[in-house]
Amino acid sequence: MPTLQIHSYRIFFSSNTFNPRLWLYGAENKIIGQLVFHPEGTVLPADIARSNGTYDLMYHLSEYPMLLDMLRNESPVFLAFNGVGWENAVTTANEPTGEGEGV
Repeated sequence: MPTLQIHSYRIFFSSNTFNPRLWLYGAENKIIGQLVFHPEGTVLPADIARSNGTYDLMYHLSEYPMLLDMLRNESPVFLAFNGVGWENAVTTANEPTGEGEGV
């Protein structure tokens, strides 16, 4: 299954009944998927592999700050999709231990 590098993202907060989302873009500004954030306490729907080759990963709203922090501060970052019902993720590449955040 695919592991796609995330080159950029877009924050999307809609009004009304739409959940907050982070749209994810790969090379050449092509959309590769989105992170969809649901209220705490709700059962998360299954992640989605769309026929157009994009992926939706479902998270609770409390995970929004951590995922946004990853997108803002880590490099490279990837969307990994292993299949519906499997472990899908936003992940970094291997990083050396003791790297620190640069003081």
